[in-house]
Amino acid sequence: MKPSQQLVKAVESRLSMKSTRQEIERVLALERKGRLIDAEEQWARKEARAKALSQYDKQVAPYMISRMLEAKGAGSASLSGRGGNEAPRKLRGPEAVQGPTADFVGIAFLERAQHAARTVARVAAGGTGLASGFMVSDRLFLTNNHVIRSADAARGLVIEFDYELDAVDQPRTVTRYALDPTAFFATSPEPELDFTLVAVGQRINGQAELADIGYCPLLSGDDKHMLGEWVNIIQHPDGDFKQLVIRENLLVNRMDVVLHYKADTLPGSSGSPVFNDQWEAIALHHYGEPYRQKGVKYDSNLNEGIRISSIVKGLAQGALPVSMGSRELLHPIIGARRGDGRGRSAAPIEVRDPGKGLRIESDGTVTWQLPLELSVRIPLLAAASRSTPVPLMDAAPGPALVAGAEAVVIDTRYGNRSGYKPDFLGRNVPLPVLSAGNRKLAARPKGEPASAAPIVLKYEHFSIVLNAERRMPFFAAVNISGKRWKSVDRDSGLPRGESAEATETWYPDPRVNDDALCQQPLYDGQSRLAAERFDRGHMVRREYPNWGTDAQITRANADTFHFSNCCPQAGVFNQRAAHWQGIENYVINSASNEKVDVSVFIGPVFGKKDPKWKDVRVPMKFWKVLVRKVDGKLRAFGFMADQTKLAKAVLKAKEAAQVFDDMSKVDQYQVKISAIEKLTGLDFGDLKKADALKGSAESAAPREITHFAQIRI
Repeated sequence: MKPSQQLVKAVESRLSMKSTRQEIERVLALERKGRLIDAEEQWARKEARAKALSQYDKQVAPYMISRMLEAKGAGSASLSGRGGNEAPRKLRGPEAVQGPTADFVGIAFLERAQHAARTVARVAAGGTGLASGFMVSDRLFLTNNHVIRSADAARGLVIEFDYELDAVDQPRTVTRYALDPTAFFATSPEPELDFTLVAVGQRINGQAELADIGYCPLLSGDDKHMLGEWVNIIQHPDGDFKQLVIRENLLVNRMDVVLHYKADTLPGSSGSPVFNDQWEAIALHHYGEPYRQKGVKYDSNLNEGIRISSIVKGLAQGALPVSMGSRELLHPIIGARRGDGRGRSAAPIEVRDPGKGLRIESDGTVTWQLPLELSVRIPLLAAASRSTPVPLMDAAPGPALVAGAEAVVIDTRYGNRSGYKPDFLGRNVPLPVLSAGNRKLAARPKGEPASAAPIVLKYEHFSIVLNAERRMPFFAAVNISGKRWKSVDRDSGLPRGESAEATETWYPDPRVNDDALCQQPLYDGQSRLAAERFDRGHMVRREYPNWGTDAQITRANADTFHFSNCCPQAGVFNQRAAHWQGIENYVINSASNEKVDVSVFIGPVFGKKDPKWKDVRVPMKFWKVLVRKVDGKLRAFGFMADQTKLAKAVLKAKEAAQVFDDMSKVDQYQVKISAIEKLTGLDFGDLKKADALKGSAESAAPREITHFAQIRI
């Protein structure tokens, strides 16, 4: 993710400070002299660091303590961490430590690294990797504010665990989770702490449970690092497979809020955890670039990360308000201790066969204890140990097709949509033209004056023009390819008779102002009964644009869940409007079965007397125009449905119980396109010449439909 200019200026301002330049140059000079142990000038911090190491990393501690004592030139029993009874390790002489640093680390370094890596996930939208982040409790995920700026933005993203290559360069099985900002959301703007903490929601696909993944505890103490130490970064550079930047990344400067370190990072590294050699998170990476300060003798890749201690202290003191959800979810963070967060998969699963010295761990590693210990990883056993079938590799490391009402991922790179194509049918079928009065009401691009041209919002295979006054679409237009159309599974898991619309997550379109759209608050706080509520009624049905490549289908399906594509409809509208819905099914079935192409225009009729609900007027009528070729010629068919009786029943809940017993509650008609023009103020141009009712004996009055045989095709 690209940081804002505001963030860039804030970082550059810190790096250009005279005191910062002097400190960085001092540490780098000590590196060249091989005396990094002198980089940390605060002896109290050195002592605290040594004590922490002696408790948590007993193999590294002796070398660190020996260096510190040698540098100080005096014995200090308090540094040994073992009651002062152990002498410092010898650092010079044959087979002693050579060079400016002690590069010995215990083998536990690898185990701790593996645990830390498991908690890191790729932040993605529409199958495209954007940034990195990591689990910091059993429910909360941490990344940058410039990666996830708002709760609404979080709803359009997923996090992907195990997006990485294994030892034989094969993609591992990816597990994707949605984010749930309603459960918890806290953020601090870029120029300040530049972090976002958000709850993890429903698992979309994959096998890994959060309890298996674990988390990295956020420790607020001052004993996690000192200047001159090495740091490690686990990241998804450029949004690619997970990678590790290990050691040789020097911590060169510490300020109240940030740390500066040398390391190789790329744009996708935003949100990565920065670790010490004990794999404790010490910073949240948020910026890096080649640093070439005039008058300074070095040229290096300098990076900046927000100190973990600053984030934790801000949250603990309440200085960083939680905008959504419960503060109780912060308890594991504020009270974190060393050793917290290890996932269930970190512990071996013992097999009851001790006589043969055999054990199977949850990642599929089989270990035989012979005169030597031999371990082999067998992926199939990893699946068996979880009692859940899992493929050997993810067949498609990119986006997964939608599999459920909540499994929607919006591709926020809107520039890659071509929208509705007028020549899709081999004839020019342009978008309808707004009347002069309607043009004044149409939504403009965000930031543009009212005099600007109305915006045509382009999505995957369809386009929408919004009525900013009514905060709903004037119309939507979609192309459907019968030859390339595919069904996308939608298993909501709801009881029979309940509408899936109530559980779906919908999204605003950032290209227009929020006040040009009816959004989620309009639909909140309603009855669970479909007959007593208004649903977010799709204009372009989610099935319509699902054709093309898998990536296009995923993007198209998700695009239909923009608030720009819906109007409030009575919860039982589609259930009672049998022929209206039947017409839609006809469109899909005929297009796919006959392998033909179809274009569809859909929209509401905005009446001056439409009843008011909350702060909007609810349209009572909806129209659609189907266009296809018949014997090589264009044919167009107009239809209309009236939800007046249903809508009034919702507004008067006492009538709702009668709705299901009255099939006449939705009036449905086949109409001339010219009649739709008169009601909507739209101009369909020459399409009227292709109207199936053109030249018929009937007047322009609607032809009521009570059974399908009445539809003139």
